[in-house]
Amino acid sequence: MISALIHTIIIEAAVTLLICLVLRCGRSRTGRLIYYNVLCNMLTNPLLNLGLFGAAILGAGSGMIIFLTVLGEIGVVAAEYGLYRAMSFEKRWICLLISVLTNAASYIAGVFFW
Repeated sequence: MISALIHTIIIEAAVTLLICLVLRCGRSRTGRLIYYNVLCNMLTNPLLNLGLFGAAILGAGSGMIIFLTVLGEIGVVAAEYGLYRAMSFEKRWICLLISVLTNAASYIAGVFFW
């Protein structure tokens, strides 16, 4: 589970950096958004992984695990959006953009590489 968290943090921090470069956020704002991304992932990633692990222990099949993963990722996007808004006071669209793109990137990387 620690490995998943580390990979997620690396991927999502890189995507956050790219978003900030495109939006020209500035060095201190970029650093804060990456820091907030790490904090969000330290909360949401273990919760999602523990939930999926619990479902697997309870006998959920692979189809159900995939469904729960997608449903969980939607919940993570919503939770991280709220956390970004609470921590950073950025505009709503920036918080949503970061939350959606970073989680999409880490989910796709997880599907293809792990």
